[in-house]
Formats: sequence, C-alpha cells, structure tokens
Amino acid sequence: MNGKENKNYPLYCQFCGSNEVERNLAEVSFTCRQCKRKVFLNSKPAVCAVIIKDNKVLLVRSHGRKSWDFPGGFLVYGEPPEEGLKRELKEELAAEIKIEGLVDAIVDVYGKYHDFSFNLFYKVSLVSSEIRPASEIAEYGWFDIDHYPAIAFKSTVDVLSVSDRYK
Repeated sequence: MNGKENKNYPLYCQFCGSNEVERNLAEVSFTCRQCKRKVFLNSKPAVCAVIIKDNKVLLVRSHGRKSWDFPGGFLVYGEPPEEGLKRELKEELAAEIKIEGLVDAIVDVYGKYHDFSFNLFYKVSLVSSEIRPASEIAEYGWFDIDHYPAIAFKSTVDVLSVSDRYK
C-alpha cells in the first residue's frame, strides 16, 4: 500500500453486520470471524468519457466544485463499464453516446478520505444532438484541448496531456 497503512478499514462486516472484523494488511483484506466472508480493499471502479470535437473537449463541473472533470462516475456493483458509462452520461447530461474504445486506465486518489479509484477512460462520441446538465451537474462546457480550466483529478490532466492520440 505504498508504504502507508490505509486507515479506511471497515469496523463492521458489510454482509452480516458483525463487528468481529479481522484485518490482514499483508493481503489488504478483511475477514469476518462470524460469517467467514473475506473482502479486499480495492480501488473503486469509475468510467470517464473523453469527448473531443473540433479540437474542443467536453468537461463538466459538479455542484459545489470549482474544478472540472470528464463526464462519468462510479460503476454500480457488478455493472459492466460500457453500460455504466452510458448510464452516467444519461444521468449527467441527458446524452446518448457511442463508445469508440478504451483509451486509458489510471489509478487516482479522490475524496476527503483519499480513497483510490480505478478510472477507465473511453473515447466517446455524442449521438444526442443536444445535451443539458442534469441534477448532478452544475454546468458543462467545451474547452480548447490545450487551454482548459482547473481540473479536479490528476488522472484527467494526464489524459488531457496526451489528448492528440484520442482525436
């Protein structure tokens, strides 16, 4: 775990609710002594849409945030990434999309507890002729691919820095 102990370990079993949770830091896992379920502390899977059109990139800003990011979000348990990306774009921008392919996969840190996310970046084109911010999104914008606003996550900056390969 990069030489640091993660203090975000569970106090209760997520399956039976028991507080008899035994940590195994060597495996980064937790075993419930009561129901015997073993759970690994994994990075949380997320999907992001890289949408570039006419040398502009589509970015979104969530309510309460000053920085921007690609549209997308976390996968629901057991959800295939492509289905999750389509769901997220419909939820955030009321948009129908066409997924053209996976362009990158990057682990990043997010949130006030510094959790890890495993981000899958997909090249995407819009099928919808119009988009509009839904409840999760304060606004969206098209920005010059080489001159964009403050970005929320390092992984997004990493993808933007090599954006010419996604055109």
